[in-house]
Amino acid sequence: METVAAIKTLIQQLAQSTDQFGRAEINDALRELQYSLETPFDTVMRMSLDYPDIVDAKDTAFQKAFNTDQDCFHWLATQPTRIANFKVLLTDERTPNFLSMFPLEKELGSWSAEPEKALFVDIGGGMGHACIRLREKYPNQPGRVILQDLPPVLQAAQATQPLSGIESMPHNFHTPQPVQGAS
Repeated sequence: METVAAIKTLIQQLAQSTDQFGRAEINDALRELQYSLETPFDTVMRMSLDYPDIVDAKDTAFQKAFNTDQDCFHWLATQPTRIANFKVLLTDERTPNFLSMFPLEKELGSWSAEPEKALFVDIGGGMGHACIRLREKYPNQPGRVILQDLPPVLQAAQATQPLSGIESMPHNFHTPQPVQGAS
């Protein structure tokens, strides 16, 4: 593994010594190398055929890949660089959000909720971007908008941006859902 660490260091040094176009070339070369070792299809097939149905979040391919006994989200919370990259991936503004694809007005129809009834529950919602977008687009829509995630993630979300009109609820999606009847 020392050789892999040395290669990683060399690549980082090379990336620091070039411009954005050079870094793009490095990324392309690394992607080609990755795919020459194992294509995404090969990875999915290997994982789907080599492992039984997941019945325990702490007994998956993830634990073997990262040599941990933690589930992926608790482990990820201990990895600042990886969690930062994961958050960027989840908040990628280049992808359409659900409000541009889902006909919310049509689905809600003439639904009028009492303020205590759940309108939307974002399970494993991370930093709350879906909830924020919903409240921004429909600020006067009655009903609770609930962001569910693990406590450290909710703390980070609340520290990062205001979650006005959004209820934060600690929840592990491997356990029974406490909110029922959301539209």
